[in-house]
Amino acid sequence: METITLWTRQVPQVWEQLCREGTYQVKEAYIRQKNGSMSDYYLKLYRWYTKTARRYLTIREDQEYPIWFSLNGN
Repeated sequence: METITLWTRQVPQVWEQLCREGTYQVKEAYIRQKNGSMSDYYLKLYRWYTKTARRYLTIREDQEYPIWFSLNGN
């Protein structure tokens, strides 16, 4: 199997949780905190994205929101 390196921009607390628990899950409260008055707009988009991605990927029901990745560090 080929190894793929993915990049993401997250707050330090996400990295700390990954190191401590080996997993991270986006929470609605974090989206609301980051996006303020635009939160409902983003949450609607994220729910649609996750619902659509379920057609192609196995995503647990408790995983409601995506984590954005890039194939390069830019």
